[in-house]
Amino acid sequence: MEGSDAKAATERADETGEGDAMAELVGVDLTVLVDEMTTAMLACGATPAPLDAGPVDREVVGCVHLAGQEWSGSILVVLAEQTARAAAAALFFSAVDAVSQEEVGDVVGEFANVLAGTVKARIGGYCTLSLPSVSSGAQVRMLPPGTVVVETARYRTDLGMLTVSVRAAARGAPDEGSPTLATAGPRGRTSVVSGR
Repeated sequence: MEGSDAKAATERADETGEGDAMAELVGVDLTVLVDEMTTAMLACGATPAPLDAGPVDREVVGCVHLAGQEWSGSILVVLAEQTARAAAAALFFSAVDAVSQEEVGDVVGEFANVLAGTVKARIGGYCTLSLPSVSSGAQVRMLPPGTVVVETARYRTDLGMLTVSVRAAARGAPDEGSPTLATAGPRGRTSVVSGR
C-alpha cells in the first residue's frame, strides 16, 4: 500500500488525539473488526477509503450504546440507503427492489450490534448493550448525548461505502439515555430533536 492508499488507510477523525482508539481499547484495529464483520455477514471484505467521499442523498444510521466498568460509549454505522438496501438483499437472499424498509433497518442495526458486541466481549468487566437504534433520511446523524468522537473511518465494500464511528462517554457526563437526531433543515441548518 503506497501514497494516497496508505493515507486513506490511516485517516481518522479524532477529537482526543488518539488516532487508533479502537486498537487501544480492544487490542484490535477498527479496520480488522469491520473487515471481519463484512466478511462474515456479506461474504465480502472491507478496505479503508478516504473520509471525504462526498455527500449522500439519503443514509441509514444504526447505533448501539455500551455502558461498562471499563468503557462506555456508542458504535454508529452509516450506509448510503442504496448500499443498505443492497446489504439487506444479500442477507435476505432477495432482489434489491423487493427489500422492505424494515429489513433495511434490521440489517443496519445488526451491523452496529455485531460491532458493539465484539467490543463488549473484548473490553472485559461488566458491560451492557442497548438495543440498536436505526434512523434514515437525508443527512440524518445520531448524536448520543455526553459522548465525543474518538475514531471514525470509512470503508469500501463490494456493495458500497460504509462508515463506522466510535464515540466515548465524556468524563463526568451524565447518562442521558436515548440519542438525539440531527436533521438538516432549510438551507442546510441543523435541528436537534430528542430521541426519547
